[in-house]
Amino acid sequence: MSKSDKEPEVVRLLHSALDDKGGEIVAHGWLDISSMQNLRVGDYQREIIENRSGKRSSILNAIMKNERLPDIMLGMRGEKYTPRGGSMLLESDVFVVDGLQRISALRQFAADFPEKAADLRIGAEVRFNTTRDSEKELFTILNTKRKAMSPNVILRNERNHSPGIATLFGLSTNDKNHAMYGRVNWNQQMTRGELISASSYAKVAITLHRHMTVGARHHAGLALLPKQLDTTVSSVGLQAFRTNLSAFYQVLDEVWGIRGVKYNDRLTHTRFNFLNQMASLFSDHEDFWDGPRLSLDAAQKAKLKSFPIDDPTIVRLAGSGTTAGILLLRYIIDHMNKSKQASRHLVTRRITDSTHKGHFKRKNKNPDEVRREAEGAE
Repeated sequence: MSKSDKEPEVVRLLHSALDDKGGEIVAHGWLDISSMQNLRVGDYQREIIENRSGKRSSILNAIMKNERLPDIMLGMRGEKYTPRGGSMLLESDVFVVDGLQRISALRQFAADFPEKAADLRIGAEVRFNTTRDSEKELFTILNTKRKAMSPNVILRNERNHSPGIATLFGLSTNDKNHAMYGRVNWNQQMTRGELISASSYAKVAITLHRHMTVGARHHAGLALLPKQLDTTVSSVGLQAFRTNLSAFYQVLDEVWGIRGVKYNDRLTHTRFNFLNQMASLFSDHEDFWDGPRLSLDAAQKAKLKSFPIDDPTIVRLAGSGTTAGILLLRYIIDHMNKSKQASRHLVTRRITDSTHKGHFKRKNKNPDEVRREAEGAE
């Protein structure tokens, strides 16, 4: 057979049949194990989860015991197929929508025990004319019903529809000058080098700009978090948003170090509660801003550096919940004001009734009165 006569790389569905599922025509059958290599994996998928204990996964154990695995779901980006002797050759690109971990385990078993590969079976449902977006929607619906689905994966998959998520993803995965480059987990499991989750990264970005955005003093739930982040970006401006976030983590890197932190170090300043309260500190006080841009001088950084992040009380508060976070912020503010005259204390922002798009203004009062009221608010 000449090269041009070879069959195209297809996915073969054995003992297949078409079925009507809620008004949609789908195909059912047994996946031909030898054509697993032709399945494609979309960028909305979780990574293949490895068992780091050295033991076999529960899926691999089930395969070893010849137990039937749950059916997988596939999406074919087209409708081109050829019936052949009770089987179906799927000739358009076929993507794994649900069942990547099962496919991975089957591939591993087939590689380890090639003599048993022919006996492997797994059922498959195939959706026709899918797109990346329709597959991602199915993937999210199927997996959010399972506790194992990570919010980081859900947020990552929104980057094509959310300018805010796209910006955060780009900064942490493409911008090598960003202190958090390679430090944010957008997958199912935290890996070497990653310090915070994507959801924490997004929430800190919102907190940092809460003085510019209406309704940003409380974080939305996972489903609405991308929308809340997009509102922040719209209010602040994309370039200022990027610049401020980079400046925020640059300050933390200069003061306590981020780039040199090892992945298994549980340091105070890399915990979400601490990061979120530092963002609150900056957002709530005019001293750290030059117009819409975050800007700290050398004296402010030096003062931060002397904050006792290794003190047991601070460590405990950094690892606790919301109430502890409020107390932690109080400690940080007190430290920044320590040994300073009242007239040089941090100036807390004031909100007026006419505030629009989250921008804050001081009332028209003399400086001493403003300072006294700021101290009272603290």
